[in-house]
Amino acid sequence: MRKDLQLALSIIAGFLFLAGLLTLTTLSGTTPVSAGGIPTPIANLPGQSPDAVLVTFLNEDINTSDAGGPAIQIYTAEYCYMQYIIDQTAGNTTTLTVQYSMDANNWVSGASLVSGNTSDDSGILQVPVYARYLRIYEDHTGSNAITTTVKALCK
Repeated sequence: MRKDLQLALSIIAGFLFLAGLLTLTTLSGTTPVSAGGIPTPIANLPGQSPDAVLVTFLNEDINTSDAGGPAIQIYTAEYCYMQYIIDQTAGNTTTLTVQYSMDANNWVSGASLVSGNTSDDSGILQVPVYARYLRIYEDHTGSNAITTTVKALCK
């Protein structure tokens, strides 16, 4: 009878050991991946901004010199899908840059939608919203007029 009791206790102890081992492995999480200590934004998370806003930054704006477009307040959005359309003649170069501001007076340059463009062009880019106001800055070289349109879907 004593050997039977030892066998039973050994089986129970082994079972408890395995159950404890399984519990520890499922409760201990994995080490999170580090981005070098720098917090990075995660774009395009579904459900974060439920209301989409249609915005027109420039509507067939005809310009021959450098100029910043109107300040558009869209601070409730997280990002914008911006579509640009450039209609220009030979001899010109165009750069369109997104600018950010908290007060609509002091501007900080962000991403370029298009840089050093020399012909008609169009495209769509996703741009993060970092501030209360956004605008498009047009940097033109050449003396011919350039027609620029920039519209966005912001969310």
